Amino acid sequence: MGYAGGLWLLWDDAQIKLRVIEDTFQEIHALVEVNGSPFAILSFVYGSPSRDRRKILWANLVNLSSLHNLPWLVGGDFNEILSSDEKWGGPKFTWCNKRPNGQIVFERLDRFLGNAAWVNLFPHSVNFHLPRIRSDHNPMLLRSRPIQGNRNARPFRCERIWINHPDFLNVVQEAWGPSGNLSSKLVALKIKAIEWNRVSLGNIFHKKKILTRRLNGIGIAMNSRPSPQLALLEQELSIQYRKILLSEEELWASKARLDWLHLGDGNTKFLLTSVINRRRQNRILGLKNNMGEWIQDPVEIKNMIVNYFIECFSHSQVTDFPSHLCHPNAHSALSGVNCSIPNLDEIKRALWDLKPFKAAGVDGFQPGFFQKYWDIVGITIINKIQECDRKSVEAVNRVLSSFLAMSGLMVNESKSSIWFSPNSSDDERSMILNAIPFRRSVSPGTYLGFPLGKGTKKRDYENIINKIRDKEFHKPWAKVCAARMSLNSGKGSVLGKCLKVGSEWVIKGTKTILNSGCNTNFWLAEWSTLGNIRSTISGSLNLGEEALTVADLRIPSDKWNWDQFSFVFLDSIKKFINAVPFGASNSSDKSVWKFDSKGVFTLNSAYKAIESSKCSPSSPNLTWIWKLKCHRRQKFFIWLCVKDALPHKSNLFHRGINLNAFCSLCGNQIESMEHIFKLCPVSSKVWEFAAPNLNFILDDDMVSWIRKNSFASTQVQFQVPHGTLFIYVLQQIWFFRNNAIFNNKDFDVPLCFRNALSKAAEFSHLAGNFGSGLVKEPVIIKWQVPPEGWWKINTDGSCHTPSYDIAAGGVIRDHSGNWILGFSKYIGGGPILCAELWAILFGLEQARRIGGAKVIVESDSLAAINLISDLNIPASHHYFPIISRCRSSLALFDDATLTHKFREVNQVADALAKFVVQSKCELTCFQSAPPFLAQAFWSDYFGHSFFRGRSFSFIDAG
Repeated sequence: MGYAGGLWLLWDDAQIKLRVIEDTFQEIHALVEVNGSPFAILSFVYGSPSRDRRKILWANLVNLSSLHNLPWLVGGDFNEILSSDEKWGGPKFTWCNKRPNGQIVFERLDRFLGNAAWVNLFPHSVNFHLPRIRSDHNPMLLRSRPIQGNRNARPFRCERIWINHPDFLNVVQEAWGPSGNLSSKLVALKIKAIEWNRVSLGNIFHKKKILTRRLNGIGIAMNSRPSPQLALLEQELSIQYRKILLSEEELWASKARLDWLHLGDGNTKFLLTSVINRRRQNRILGLKNNMGEWIQDPVEIKNMIVNYFIECFSHSQVTDFPSHLCHPNAHSALSGVNCSIPNLDEIKRALWDLKPFKAAGVDGFQPGFFQKYWDIVGITIINKIQECDRKSVEAVNRVLSSFLAMSGLMVNESKSSIWFSPNSSDDERSMILNAIPFRRSVSPGTYLGFPLGKGTKKRDYENIINKIRDKEFHKPWAKVCAARMSLNSGKGSVLGKCLKVGSEWVIKGTKTILNSGCNTNFWLAEWSTLGNIRSTISGSLNLGEEALTVADLRIPSDKWNWDQFSFVFLDSIKKFINAVPFGASNSSDKSVWKFDSKGVFTLNSAYKAIESSKCSPSSPNLTWIWKLKCHRRQKFFIWLCVKDALPHKSNLFHRGINLNAFCSLCGNQIESMEHIFKLCPVSSKVWEFAAPNLNFILDDDMVSWIRKNSFASTQVQFQVPHGTLFIYVLQQIWFFRNNAIFNNKDFDVPLCFRNALSKAAEFSHLAGNFGSGLVKEPVIIKWQVPPEGWWKINTDGSCHTPSYDIAAGGVIRDHSGNWILGFSKYIGGGPILCAELWAILFGLEQARRIGGAKVIVESDSLAAINLISDLNIPASHHYFPIISRCRSSLALFDDATLTHKFREVNQVADALAKFVVQSKCELTCFQSAPPFLAQAFWSDYFGHSFFRGRSFSFIDAG
């Protein structure tokens, strides 16, 4: 290399095995083995000062990278910098020009670069820059093994893989006994979890190796001596192996912290590399002390950190709070909330607002654990938060003392008292009275004449009512209030007008669920999915017809007496009436809230109903935005673009903000949405730069242009979908425009596109097939015969769209799988859930009719099963009449259970329901399996299995 420099490679044969495989004037490549580790390639580089010669160096390195897949480390003086920020300042620079005239230049020219395989092979390797002595370069030291320090015991942490394991539920239930407080239960669970992990879960990597060897052995045996037993064993081991892979993926995903992008793209090297990189970033290799010296000894680093926090949190003298400052006042409503005891919903909502697998507390349990097992641990947590302990009392006393000291006020202890709830124990009362010097009161007392506390009675207000009645001005004032509050007043108050609108929506939102039908008008009440029946027909009614009730027209067996009408109803109306369920015949009908399926009025449902009524029928459907293949943040950005809600100058000008509406970058046109992303010369340069990668779909309409390009699925660079890259380019154009306008940054067109491509590729590969983030667990399912002496009833509902014709079907079989009875019935018109509930009711009635005593009911509708099983379903639920009838039918059997099964094992009932929804027949019973059911019936009879991927997430919805 002449005077420009050169390469000199030395090594110790006693420490490593090294063989030079190639060398040129700018590089030396060697094959190395360190302490028996796998072979790796080392490349030592001295880049020529000549740019043309350095191009040869880079070409050689590119060629070498395509010839091997070994761990590879490249190090030396590249005579190149990666970016402009690698000039000047900080110890990261490795070269100084040492000019005496003060024009000093620092650059980072020397570095080590390793591929992912190298990082995996030497995860603790560290690059150190040593001090310059004679050369203008800093010497570099690569340490492949860390400095050995005192390894403390690893703190306990409840792993995500435990929480997802089905057997961990038993561990939690066993440790979470009825006695003990929260701390003791967590300690007991910690001990049992560690033991369970050691004994039951074991080392997943060891299990993976064993299963791999067994599967290989079975494969070899099957080639020479195939047998059904080996095939079944291979199938069983394959399922176990998939579960091990899922567990391994969960383990790596949790360590790599990949929650935000759908758990990575599967069990790949990427997860392992992410874990290693995260550990490298979190490892503290050195700290600079107050003298500017770097400390690298682990013991000294530990002492340095401990001393810092001891000094940081040590007590020091502080000055008094300045008395002349104005203190902020808390809103009265906020004060009431802060002073109240958190209720169950508030506690649960606060817990669910936490990220499931962020840093655990000092006990080692992450929020995800408490979310997953809330049904078990919830009551203990609630009691812990709501209870009043010594710390709570000390906090009250401390705040009161600080307030008195800062305000200069005094508390009259003789007039202050404490009232205890009847549920308070004697120990709690004694503890509080000893901590706070107030006397005990037997009642909460009054404030401004009004009694405090809950459970007040009418007589408690007599005193304040009598005082108000004694005032002479109350009579004319009452008349004024009545006039202002009148709903019929032309000049009503704001409150009166709101009440008027609200009363109208109460009428609109009221519907009736039928029991006896005696107190519900057939024409005017809203009791079917059609709404008001009178509004579905035109013309007048005969005398007396308007007074008919639902009970007048209903006959037994859920049928209607259509002969009582003076005209013929259309079939399209009759089918929806036929599907309406009745409840108990001796109960009165019930008015419920229409806009919530539970029939309970909520502000949320009322608000949605009012807002939906304001929407124009021609309003565009924007649900396509939430199906785009990008991160949620970008979906929201596209929504803002489509709604033209971005704060660009045109929007701001129309909002009344006085500003220049022309584009800040080109200054030629009004800054609108279309100009920002399509017409601006700066944006056009970005699209021109991206043209080799993006094949744009042209459209004059802005929304249509965004939608068509966002859904384009052709693959571009790095196998990124066209639509994904397009979305990220849009977002980066907006980001770079704002940087240029508000931060005076140059609009770097190539960097804008590279950032978009990088982010799009990252999302595309990490999100895999753009799934929902659910994990597929392989399971084998089949129809199971009931125990001896039991019958099994399989039911299913069917709904034909768009006519909404619904029907029900089912089959009853014995413990041998033999056919007892099949049934099918056309119901009418309605939603599928109504059909599923009717199907269960029909199945129970038919089983009872033919003498069934013990039955198992199976349905593939989890919603229907939950509605019947959940005793907390309110009586105002829209389907409560048929729910209550199903429960009553279940109670007639000696024993009955209700379970959910997948649709693969419910094919017989499904076929019966689909058959009758087409034929629209009345109730039909089949004494034997009809021909169109032969395949499905015999498949269940002989125990045919189905393979199904059961979806589950790491955290239940809660």
